[in-house]
Amino acid sequence: MTRNNSKMILVVDHDYVLHGVIYRHNLFEFPEEYRKSFNLESIMIKESYFAYNSNSLHNTLVRLSSNDLRNARVIK
Repeated sequence: MTRNNSKMILVVDHDYVLHGVIYRHNLFEFPEEYRKSFNLESIMIKESYFAYNSNSLHNTLVRLSSNDLRNARVIK
């Protein structure tokens, strides 16, 4: 994450189906002594917006605009 300056982790299953994201800042919200006791699913955001590279630019822009979003991750 540091090397790529990434702010989120994409959560996928064994078939690379996207299930959600975990934002970097959420990883450090908990005191160190609690970090071993919680699972990542508890901080995963399941309803974040993504566009697939097969989506049209027009449809992606419409969804961004209608949801008042400034950006979206593009998934290959």
